[in-house]
Amino acid sequence: MAYDPTADFVRYVNGTVNHWNIMERPGVVLEKGHVAFFTFAVIDVPKAQEKGGDNHDSKILVVPFDGAALDRDLHNVSKTIK
Repeated sequence: MAYDPTADFVRYVNGTVNHWNIMERPGVVLEKGHVAFFTFAVIDVPKAQEKGGDNHDSKILVVPFDGAALDRDLHNVSKTIK
């Protein structure tokens, strides 16, 4: 699914929902060769509305990801397709 800045895209396991107007500069953190986290630069207003000294500074969003499980599952799927 493509990112939609009008949607509440980030939902936490505790039910909290965040709205980020801009999510950019994706990054990946690897641990033991597997994706462990994705990172994004985020801001909750359009860039033109961000003024110095307000509460809308950009932030880094860190999203945990179980890359070891994904790699294991993809390996198992590839074995069944052959």
